Amino acid sequence: MKANKTLQTVLLCSTLLAGSGCSIVVKRVGNSFSGSLNAAVMNHDDLELVRDGAPSYMLLMDSILARKPSDPAAYSSAANLYSAYAGVFVQDQARALRLSDRAFDYAQTGLCLDVKTLCNVDDLNFEDFEAGMKSVKKSDLATLYTTATVWAGWVQLRKDDWGAIAHLAKITAMMEKVIEIDPAYEDGKAQMYMGVLESLVPPAAGGDLEKAKMHFENADEMSDGKNLFVKVLLAENYARMMFEQELHDTLLKDVLKADPHAEGYTLMNVVAQQRAKELLETSDEYFN
Repeated sequence: MKANKTLQTVLLCSTLLAGSGCSIVVKRVGNSFSGSLNAAVMNHDDLELVRDGAPSYMLLMDSILARKPSDPAAYSSAANLYSAYAGVFVQDQARALRLSDRAFDYAQTGLCLDVKTLCNVDDLNFEDFEAGMKSVKKSDLATLYTTATVWAGWVQLRKDDWGAIAHLAKITAMMEKVIEIDPAYEDGKAQMYMGVLESLVPPAAGGDLEKAKMHFENADEMSDGKNLFVKVLLAENYARMMFEQELHDTLLKDVLKADPHAEGYTLMNVVAQQRAKELLETSDEYFN
Protein backbone atom coordinates (compact mmCIF):
# COMPACT_ATOMS: atom_id res chain seq x y z
CA MET A 1 0.00 0.00 0.00
CA LYS A 2 2.80 2.39 0.87
CA ALA A 3 4.58 1.72 -2.46
CA ASN A 4 1.35 2.28 -4.38
CA LYS A 5 0.74 5.56 -2.57
CA THR A 6 4.28 6.69 -3.39
CA LEU A 7 3.74 5.85 -7.04
CA GLN A 8 0.43 7.70 -7.12
CA THR A 9 2.04 10.74 -5.50
CA VAL A 10 4.85 10.92 -8.04
CA LEU A 11 2.48 10.43 -10.98
CA LEU A 12 0.13 13.07 -9.61
CA CYS A 13 3.00 15.53 -9.20
CA SER A 14 4.12 14.88 -12.75
CA THR A 15 0.64 15.11 -14.25
CA LEU A 16 -0.43 18.28 -12.54
CA LEU A 17 2.97 19.98 -12.92
CA ALA A 18 2.77 21.05 -9.31
CA GLY A 19 5.25 23.38 -7.69
CA SER A 20 7.87 23.14 -4.99
CA GLY A 21 5.87 20.92 -2.64
CA CYS A 22 5.82 18.10 -5.16
CA SER A 23 9.40 18.78 -6.14
CA ILE A 24 10.40 17.91 -2.59
CA VAL A 25 8.34 14.72 -2.71
CA VAL A 26 9.90 13.66 -6.03
CA LYS A 27 13.37 14.34 -4.69
CA ARG A 28 12.67 12.13 -1.68
CA VAL A 29 11.07 9.22 -3.52
CA GLY A 30 12.72 9.45 -6.94
CA ASN A 31 15.29 6.74 -6.31
CA SER A 32 12.87 4.28 -4.67
CA PHE A 33 10.30 5.03 -7.34
CA SER A 34 12.72 4.40 -10.19
CA GLY A 35 13.79 1.11 -8.62
CA SER A 36 10.16 0.07 -8.16
CA LEU A 37 9.40 1.09 -11.72
CA ASN A 38 12.18 -1.05 -13.14
CA ALA A 39 10.95 -3.99 -11.05
CA ALA A 40 7.38 -3.50 -12.26
CA VAL A 41 8.50 -3.39 -15.88
CA MET A 42 10.70 -6.46 -15.58
CA ASN A 43 7.93 -8.46 -13.88
CA HIS A 44 5.25 -7.67 -16.47
CA ASP A 45 4.18 -10.23 -19.07
CA ASP A 46 2.36 -7.91 -21.50
CA LEU A 47 4.89 -6.47 -23.91
CA GLU A 48 2.34 -4.23 -25.58
CA LEU A 49 1.37 -2.62 -22.28
CA VAL A 50 4.97 -2.05 -21.29
CA ARG A 51 5.74 -0.61 -24.73
CA ASP A 52 2.79 1.78 -24.58
CA GLY A 53 3.36 2.84 -20.98
CA ALA A 54 7.13 3.12 -20.84
CA PRO A 55 7.50 6.54 -22.58
CA SER A 56 5.50 8.27 -19.82
CA TYR A 57 7.84 6.93 -17.18
CA MET A 58 10.86 7.79 -19.28
CA LEU A 59 9.70 11.40 -19.39
CA LEU A 60 9.08 11.31 -15.66
CA MET A 61 12.64 10.10 -15.07
CA ASP A 62 13.87 12.92 -17.33
CA SER A 63 12.05 15.41 -15.09
CA ILE A 64 13.62 13.93 -11.97
CA LEU A 65 17.11 13.94 -13.47
CA ALA A 66 16.71 17.51 -14.72
CA ARG A 67 17.16 18.49 -11.06
CA LYS A 68 20.63 16.87 -11.25
CA PRO A 69 20.39 14.56 -8.22
CA SER A 70 23.67 13.35 -6.77
CA ASP A 71 22.58 9.70 -6.47
CA PRO A 72 24.04 7.57 -9.31
CA ALA A 73 21.24 5.00 -8.89
CA ALA A 74 18.70 7.44 -10.33
CA TYR A 75 20.76 7.87 -13.49
CA SER A 76 21.31 4.12 -13.74
CA SER A 77 17.58 3.42 -13.51
CA ALA A 78 16.81 5.91 -16.29
CA ALA A 79 19.65 4.55 -18.40
CA ASN A 80 18.32 1.00 -18.04
CA LEU A 81 14.80 2.07 -18.98
CA TYR A 82 15.85 4.04 -22.06
CA SER A 83 18.25 1.32 -23.18
CA ALA A 84 15.70 -1.48 -22.81
CA TYR A 85 13.02 0.51 -24.61
CA ALA A 86 15.32 1.40 -27.51
CA GLY A 87 16.57 -2.16 -27.83
CA VAL A 88 13.27 -4.03 -27.53
CA PHE A 89 10.48 -1.78 -28.80
CA VAL A 90 11.85 0.79 -31.25
CA GLN A 91 11.95 -0.30 -34.89
CA ASP A 92 13.01 3.04 -36.39
CA GLN A 93 16.80 2.96 -36.45
CA ALA A 94 17.34 6.71 -36.18
CA ARG A 95 15.03 6.94 -33.18
CA ALA A 96 16.64 3.94 -31.50
CA LEU A 97 20.04 5.57 -31.90
CA ARG A 98 18.82 8.81 -30.30
CA LEU A 99 17.30 6.99 -27.34
CA SER A 100 20.41 4.87 -26.86
CA ASP A 101 22.51 8.05 -26.82
CA ARG A 102 20.39 9.39 -23.98
CA ALA A 103 20.64 6.05 -22.15
CA PHE A 104 24.42 6.08 -22.42
CA ASP A 105 24.65 9.72 -21.34
CA TYR A 106 22.65 8.89 -18.21
CA ALA A 107 24.76 5.81 -17.53
CA GLN A 108 28.00 7.78 -17.87
CA THR A 109 26.73 10.48 -15.53
CA GLY A 110 25.88 7.87 -12.91
CA LEU A 111 29.28 6.22 -13.31
CA CYS A 112 31.08 9.56 -12.97
CA LEU A 113 29.24 10.26 -9.72
CA ASP A 114 30.24 6.84 -8.40
CA VAL A 115 33.76 6.37 -9.81
CA LYS A 116 35.42 9.72 -10.44
CA THR A 117 38.36 8.13 -12.25
CA LEU A 118 35.99 6.86 -14.96
CA CYS A 119 34.30 10.14 -15.83
CA ASN A 120 33.73 10.45 -19.59
CA VAL A 121 34.70 6.80 -19.90
CA ASP A 122 34.10 6.71 -23.65
CA ASP A 123 36.72 9.43 -24.24
CA LEU A 124 39.42 8.02 -21.96
CA ASN A 125 42.41 6.50 -23.71
CA PHE A 126 42.82 2.86 -22.77
CA GLU A 127 45.79 3.48 -20.48
CA ASP A 128 43.84 6.02 -18.41
CA PHE A 129 40.81 3.75 -18.51
CA GLU A 130 42.79 0.83 -17.07
CA ALA A 131 44.22 3.10 -14.38
CA GLY A 132 40.73 4.35 -13.53
CA MET A 133 39.38 0.81 -13.27
CA LYS A 134 41.80 0.08 -10.43
CA SER A 135 39.73 2.26 -8.09
CA VAL A 136 36.51 0.27 -8.65
CA LYS A 137 35.14 -1.27 -5.45
CA LYS A 138 32.37 -3.77 -4.78
CA SER A 139 30.06 -0.89 -3.86
CA ASP A 140 30.56 0.51 -7.39
CA LEU A 141 29.41 -2.63 -9.21
CA ALA A 142 25.83 -1.51 -9.82
CA THR A 143 26.82 1.59 -11.78
CA LEU A 144 29.73 -0.16 -13.49
CA TYR A 145 27.46 -3.01 -14.60
CA THR A 146 24.73 -0.65 -15.77
CA THR A 147 27.19 1.41 -17.80
CA ALA A 148 28.65 -1.71 -19.40
CA THR A 149 25.25 -3.17 -20.33
CA VAL A 150 23.84 0.11 -21.62
CA TRP A 151 27.05 0.72 -23.57
CA ALA A 152 26.83 -2.78 -25.04
CA GLY A 153 23.28 -2.00 -26.18
CA TRP A 154 24.54 1.25 -27.68
CA VAL A 155 27.19 -0.67 -29.64
CA GLN A 156 24.71 -3.35 -30.73
CA LEU A 157 22.59 -0.69 -32.42
CA ARG A 158 25.73 0.46 -34.27
CA LYS A 159 27.14 -2.98 -35.08
CA ASP A 160 28.15 -1.91 -38.61
CA ASP A 161 30.21 1.01 -37.30
CA TRP A 162 33.80 -0.03 -36.58
CA GLY A 163 34.25 3.08 -34.44
CA ALA A 164 31.48 1.82 -32.17
CA ILE A 165 32.80 -1.75 -32.22
CA ALA A 166 36.13 -0.42 -30.92
CA HIS A 167 34.40 0.34 -27.60
CA LEU A 168 33.94 -3.39 -26.94
CA ALA A 169 37.39 -3.64 -25.35
CA LYS A 170 36.38 -1.25 -22.55
CA ILE A 171 32.93 -2.82 -22.17
CA THR A 172 34.48 -6.28 -21.88
CA ALA A 173 37.01 -5.05 -19.31
CA MET A 174 34.21 -3.51 -17.24
CA MET A 175 32.17 -6.70 -17.30
CA GLU A 176 35.24 -8.77 -16.46
CA LYS A 177 35.80 -6.49 -13.46
CA VAL A 178 32.25 -7.11 -12.28
CA ILE A 179 32.74 -10.87 -12.55
CA GLU A 180 36.16 -10.69 -10.90
CA ILE A 181 34.67 -8.97 -7.85
CA ASP A 182 31.38 -10.90 -7.80
CA PRO A 183 31.14 -13.90 -10.21
CA ALA A 184 27.42 -14.39 -9.48
CA TYR A 185 26.49 -10.71 -9.81
CA GLU A 186 22.78 -10.19 -10.61
CA ASP A 187 22.19 -13.96 -10.54
CA GLY A 188 24.65 -14.46 -13.38
CA LYS A 189 23.53 -11.65 -15.69
CA ALA A 190 27.11 -10.37 -15.90
CA GLN A 191 28.13 -13.85 -17.03
CA MET A 192 25.36 -13.76 -19.65
CA TYR A 193 26.66 -10.47 -21.03
CA MET A 194 30.21 -11.83 -21.09
CA GLY A 195 28.95 -14.75 -23.16
CA VAL A 196 27.49 -12.31 -25.66
CA LEU A 197 30.66 -10.20 -25.73
CA GLU A 198 32.88 -13.24 -26.29
CA SER A 199 30.70 -14.40 -29.17
CA LEU A 200 30.44 -10.98 -30.82
CA VAL A 201 34.14 -10.87 -31.59
CA PRO A 202 35.38 -13.24 -34.32
CA PRO A 203 37.88 -15.87 -33.06
CA ALA A 204 40.56 -14.34 -35.31
CA ALA A 205 40.16 -11.06 -33.41
CA GLY A 206 40.26 -12.63 -29.96
CA GLY A 207 36.72 -13.95 -29.51
CA ASP A 208 36.33 -17.34 -27.87
CA LEU A 209 33.13 -19.35 -28.44
CA GLU A 210 34.04 -21.95 -25.82
CA LYS A 211 34.49 -19.19 -23.23
CA ALA A 212 31.17 -17.77 -24.39
CA LYS A 213 29.53 -21.15 -23.81
CA MET A 214 31.08 -21.36 -20.34
CA HIS A 215 29.71 -17.94 -19.40
CA PHE A 216 26.23 -18.81 -20.70
CA GLU A 217 26.24 -22.07 -18.73
CA ASN A 218 27.41 -20.23 -15.61
CA ALA A 219 24.60 -17.69 -16.06
CA ASP A 220 22.00 -20.42 -16.45
CA GLU A 221 23.19 -22.15 -13.28
CA MET A 222 23.39 -18.92 -11.28
CA SER A 223 19.82 -17.95 -12.19
CA ASP A 224 18.59 -21.46 -11.35
CA GLY A 225 17.28 -21.64 -14.90
CA LYS A 226 14.88 -18.72 -14.35
CA ASN A 227 16.53 -16.52 -16.98
CA LEU A 228 15.27 -18.10 -20.21
CA PHE A 229 17.17 -15.61 -22.34
CA VAL A 230 20.42 -17.38 -21.43
CA LYS A 231 19.37 -20.50 -23.33
CA VAL A 232 18.24 -18.42 -26.31
CA LEU A 233 21.60 -16.65 -26.42
CA LEU A 234 23.44 -19.96 -26.06
CA ALA A 235 21.46 -21.32 -29.01
CA GLU A 236 21.90 -18.22 -31.18
CA ASN A 237 25.43 -17.17 -30.28
CA TYR A 238 27.04 -20.58 -29.76
CA ALA A 239 25.03 -23.48 -31.23
CA ARG A 240 24.44 -21.65 -34.52
CA MET A 241 28.06 -20.54 -34.76
CA MET A 242 29.26 -24.10 -34.05
CA PHE A 243 26.61 -25.56 -36.37
CA GLU A 244 25.12 -27.78 -33.66
CA GLN A 245 21.45 -28.06 -34.63
CA GLU A 246 20.52 -30.66 -32.03
CA LEU A 247 21.78 -28.46 -29.19
CA HIS A 248 20.20 -25.40 -30.81
CA ASP A 249 16.74 -26.97 -31.12
CA THR A 250 16.81 -28.62 -27.70
CA LEU A 251 17.62 -25.33 -25.97
CA LEU A 252 14.89 -23.44 -27.80
CA LYS A 253 12.25 -26.11 -27.17
CA ASP A 254 13.13 -26.00 -23.46
CA VAL A 255 12.57 -22.24 -23.50
CA LEU A 256 9.20 -22.54 -25.20
CA LYS A 257 8.02 -25.20 -22.72
CA ALA A 258 9.01 -23.17 -19.67
CA ASP A 259 6.77 -20.89 -17.59
CA PRO A 260 8.00 -17.36 -18.31
CA HIS A 261 6.77 -15.98 -14.98
CA ALA A 262 9.70 -15.56 -12.60
CA GLU A 263 10.48 -12.69 -10.25
CA GLY A 264 12.67 -10.15 -12.05
CA TYR A 265 12.70 -12.11 -15.30
CA THR A 266 9.14 -12.21 -16.65
CA LEU A 267 9.43 -9.51 -19.31
CA MET A 268 12.82 -10.81 -20.41
CA ASN A 269 11.42 -14.35 -20.57
CA VAL A 270 8.45 -13.30 -22.71
CA VAL A 271 10.88 -11.66 -25.14
CA ALA A 272 13.07 -14.77 -24.95
CA GLN A 273 10.17 -17.03 -25.92
CA GLN A 274 9.33 -14.82 -28.89
CA ARG A 275 12.94 -14.97 -30.05
CA ALA A 276 13.11 -18.74 -29.42
CA LYS A 277 10.07 -19.25 -31.64
CA GLU A 278 11.66 -17.21 -34.45
CA LEU A 279 14.95 -19.09 -34.22
CA LEU A 280 13.28 -22.50 -34.13
CA GLU A 281 11.14 -21.68 -37.16
CA THR A 282 14.29 -20.89 -39.17
CA SER A 283 16.38 -23.76 -37.80
CA ASP A 284 16.17 -26.12 -40.79
CA GLU A 285 16.77 -23.26 -43.20
CA TYR A 286 19.86 -22.18 -41.27
CA PHE A 287 21.44 -25.59 -40.70
CA ASN A 288 20.61 -27.21 -44.06
